[in-house]
Amino acid sequence: MLLFTYGLNMTPPRFCPSCRFIGRAFAIDNALAFSGSNVYWGHQGYATLRYEPNDKTYGILYQIDPKDLPAMDLSQTLGLVSQDNIISTPVQVVLIDDGSSLKAQTYVQTRIKMREPTPEYYARLKQLYDKYLFPQDALSKALLKTRGF
Repeated sequence: MLLFTYGLNMTPPRFCPSCRFIGRAFAIDNALAFSGSNVYWGHQGYATLRYEPNDKTYGILYQIDPKDLPAMDLSQTLGLVSQDNIISTPVQVVLIDDGSSLKAQTYVQTRIKMREPTPEYYARLKQLYDKYLFPQDALSKALLKTRGF
């Protein structure tokens, strides 16, 4: 099974021993957004996807064994407040290095209200964008949308 990760989940998932790195990718028709509330991040927003035609969100594609799904599902809910709900959903992704288009699963939150991330969260996300050579303007665009611009 293919799993598309974005936000701070781009690092190899510690709850998924079978995860195998496939490559850098982007989810089509999805914009990066900050929403929700997580106790680990001072009850501030964290990364999610929002359907947005002709937009894309950068992330990492992994191959995982379905036996690891229960642990991955649980890991996505750690630290969430009661109003937040995380669901697994299909997404179309394109591998950056070879242009292959694939279907994958990803996790998104269902809360609609935008919420700005903490400076620490955003800084860590910037480091990951640098590490994987993703365009920083895609990240700053999500932050500006959260601020209402």
